[in-house]
Amino acid sequence: MMIRSFYMVFGAALLAACLISGCGKPEVPVKGTLTVTSEPAGASVLINNRELGKTPFGGDSGGGNYLLEIRAPGFESSWLNLNLEPGEQAVRHVRLKALTGKAMISSDPAGARVMVKGELKGITPLIMKDLPLGNYEAMLEKSGFEPVPVSWKIMDARPQLISVPMASNVGILVVKSVPDRVTVSLNDKTVGRTLYRTNLEAGQYRLKLSAPGYADITRNIMVTQNKTLTEEFVMTELAGTLEVITVPPKAEVFIGERSYGITPLKIDGLKADKYTVTIRRENFDSVVREVEIGRGVRQVLELEMTKNTSGIDLVVNPPGVTVYMDGKVIGVTEKGEHEHLSKTISLRDLNAGEYTLVFAHKRARPERITRSVTLKKGEVNRLQPVTMWVANAELKLKDSSPQVVQILGEDVHNVYYSPDPGVRVPIARSKIEFIKKLEDPDAAN
Repeated sequence: MMIRSFYMVFGAALLAACLISGCGKPEVPVKGTLTVTSEPAGASVLINNRELGKTPFGGDSGGGNYLLEIRAPGFESSWLNLNLEPGEQAVRHVRLKALTGKAMISSDPAGARVMVKGELKGITPLIMKDLPLGNYEAMLEKSGFEPVPVSWKIMDARPQLISVPMASNVGILVVKSVPDRVTVSLNDKTVGRTLYRTNLEAGQYRLKLSAPGYADITRNIMVTQNKTLTEEFVMTELAGTLEVITVPPKAEVFIGERSYGITPLKIDGLKADKYTVTIRRENFDSVVREVEIGRGVRQVLELEMTKNTSGIDLVVNPPGVTVYMDGKVIGVTEKGEHEHLSKTISLRDLNAGEYTLVFAHKRARPERITRSVTLKKGEVNRLQPVTMWVANAELKLKDSSPQVVQILGEDVHNVYYSPDPGVRVPIARSKIEFIKKLEDPDAAN
């Protein structure tokens, strides 16, 4: 777009140069163009404080040196020092920087938290820099003083000074008890012992008194600004408590001949004395303990019970193998994380002694494997994994009869299989006519 005024400015500059230096025959100027864009758009383009237009701006240029100002409300001006050659096609882009200011916030007394929309910005005295133009609000908070809202406006780069006086918001709390030296808590936080005295911000609190051998006392109290609140309490004595925790749980607890319940168990209301505690659980040895319960004391009895039976953990690969113990089926191995790996079989509550384990599969070679194991009281015997060679597929090679094999794996070019235990054979995929997977449901003996 042609901007006549911009061209006239450039033309006037060229004419002045001729008058000063002396001109011969006037030369026809070679016209160029200048394009100015800005972010944000719509900024004023000025030369010698004279507005030429708004960005995006375009105009003819005859060449020469020029100083352009790019100006927009709320942004710092940007200056372009142009040295244009005759006929030059010049393009300039300007990114304007937003105007910012700062606020200096002080409080009396100092040390107040400055919160803006719930976010802590700092502690007074505080200087907040690089604030865009606009209105601001904050809340000043300080322990023992009433919160104070403040607001200010940033109109330009000049610092804004905000001074805030804060008013005390404190009352006095006194707590007495019989007996003394009782623990005092406020809002579930321990703060001291009786006789207790402190300054608190005005408001409601949850007061709690506690001491070994006495019942807790809880009360909601209201502290008033510039007043003293005195609270007096007489504590009530407690009986003792016995807590029994066992590993494993669900053991029965007896004191003398009386059953009190199943662990984990808490028994309240016990008088101060010595007690004989018996813990019993099926398949575990009984445990007897002498326990002394004091007045108001919580006594914890933790113990690990000894199992009086045995167990077996075993892994049998692959899945689908039938496991026998002393001639009885105890299960069939199930697929684990991989199709060739089996889950662990765990047998518990077995009596100590000798056992014979048999692992069988009708496609295995050999079809049966036998292991003997000796179990001791209270121990779990973890057997070495048993692995059987079990055919899992029918393989048909080109120009040969089908054969039952164990597929071990494959890659892009080959399939790896085992025709017999301990043998691994690679075969090119091009030589295979088909592979048929054998299902397991009726494969076990």
